[in-house]
Amino acid sequence: MNYFVEIFIEALVVGIVILGVGSLVSFVAGLMFKSNLPKICKDWNKNHVMEFALFLTGFFAHLLFEAVGLNAYYVNSKK
Repeated sequence: MNYFVEIFIEALVVGIVILGVGSLVSFVAGLMFKSNLPKICKDWNKNHVMEFALFLTGFFAHLLFEAVGLNAYYVNSKK
């Protein structure tokens, strides 16, 4: 498989994992810290901005780590 396709697929997977973990953490934090927000606040996330931002964070973090060599460094340091 092409190297760039592999990196892209890895970045997609990392983005999805970060999205899942971030959503779970957000849900648990919401249960732990109740607040009395106005009803209008329920519509704030109707476009899933937080989820999109979490996915892009994981996606671009993986690409950045790959570009600067941190992924290879980590793998080699664990041998």
